[in-house]
Amino acid sequence: ELFRALQHSDTLEPIVTATDDGDELSLSRVDLELVVALAEVLVAAHSPLYFTSDAAVVLTTGTATEAIPTHRGNRSLSAATMLAVLMTTHMGEELWRIMVAHHGHHV
Repeated sequence: ELFRALQHSDTLEPIVTATDDGDELSLSRVDLELVVALAEVLVAAHSPLYFTSDAAVVLTTGTATEAIPTHRGNRSLSAATMLAVLMTTHMGEELWRIMVAHHGHHV
């Protein structure tokens, strides 16, 4: 059942945008979820004080923190919150810089 849900979401229209140079970028919904999940794991592992602090997330993103409670351990952050972290913080800028340096200016 779990993997059937992933297959279903991959049939959704991809997210398409263009760079400043006019190049088209396309990202499937599953790929986007994988990026967000990886970012959450990295933030939780490398910045646990930030990850567990609603105040820090609100201060750096300017948006409310949406958390998903877990049975044991730390909470998870919603996809919307993690996207805000990636799109509005220095960490997101640094990730983009690394991608550009590794893959060239056509990321």
